[in-house]
Amino acid sequence: MLSLTVDTGLKSNTIKPSSLREVVVDSTVMEKNIAHPTDSKLLEKCRDKLVGFAKQAGIRLRQSYERIGPRTAQKVAHYTHAKQFKRMKKTLKKQKNLCGLPICQQMLIVYLRLNRILMFELFMGSYSRLIDIFGTGVQIYTESS
Repeated sequence: MLSLTVDTGLKSNTIKPSSLREVVVDSTVMEKNIAHPTDSKLLEKCRDKLVGFAKQAGIRLRQSYERIGPRTAQKVAHYTHAKQFKRMKKTLKKQKNLCGLPICQQMLIVYLRLNRILMFELFMGSYSRLIDIFGTGVQIYTESS
């Protein structure tokens, strides 16, 4: 790569051949503050995104874990730094549960809403409305005597 750059400089008369007799190379490397994605950070992002999606969809969650989630992520980082790996694993497991709970709550709320619609339509006797909502696969079973 360096030779290609030097050849291009010589051809375009940007560099004189006399300036290539002595070359000073600086190989200083600067460390960068790179934040690697850890399980804890990814789980906290996941929980945050799920809560945001629920808010956008108009689903009111019982708990969003807005305070507990970031605090648990900090605990995981603290335990890892202190080499307390048993506590770290326990806290990471708790954080995984915190990430999964909004999903369970969303699924339960959607299930209850669909169930409420279904029961209302059944009791009101509007079978045609059920067919509009769920398609032609709706079957109502009655007791035959």
